[in-house]
Amino acid sequence: YQNLVEGFDSRITQNENMIEKTTIIFDNIADMQQFENLKPNTYAATNGYYASGDGGCGFYYITDDTPYVTNNIDVINCLENMTAILLTDAVVNAASFGCIGNNATEQRINRALEVAQNLNKKIIFPVSFNTNSSIIVDSNVNVEISKTLEYTGNDAAIIFDDCEFSTVKANKIIAESGIGVKFYQHDSNTNIKYCTLDCLYI
Repeated sequence: YQNLVEGFDSRITQNENMIEKTTIIFDNIADMQQFENLKPNTYAATNGYYASGDGGCGFYYITDDTPYVTNNIDVINCLENMTAILLTDAVVNAASFGCIGNNATEQRINRALEVAQNLNKKIIFPVSFNTNSSIIVDSNVNVEISKTLEYTGNDAAIIFDDCEFSTVKANKIIAESGIGVKFYQHDSNTNIKYCTLDCLYI
């Protein structure tokens, strides 16, 4: 998956005009999944994840290759045995993984963080969301929460987990029953250093 995304990043840059003319645009993921005429080795775009304009727009490569295991988060199962694979931009948009409103599940958050870390890209949560799952920050991760994170779990909304050189910038964090931020050190042989938290309101 990582090699596929990195490879298409360069190909998209080289063939922007052709791709613009051949991309099918859908309102949301569900519409793309139900479309009967997707073709392999083409592209599709969505104006939102659950609904048009919800912040979860995405750009997808369509394939009928079998090695890709669908998770229906960023590797989407479509009709006629087609698979739509989310291609990232300069930053990873967590809303394009479904982290929107009440739908920000642990699986969606962790998948977005995993992709951002694997591709060494910044991750942005551009719309407000609420979740009972902590955002686990590993080393060399740059996270931006542009709106409001409402945390409903019993631990911490943001956990710096034995990490180095990581940054979290947040507009607003609300922790109903847990705490806003925690620095977690597994044992005396590990260190948390050079990490930054910039939050307007916790």
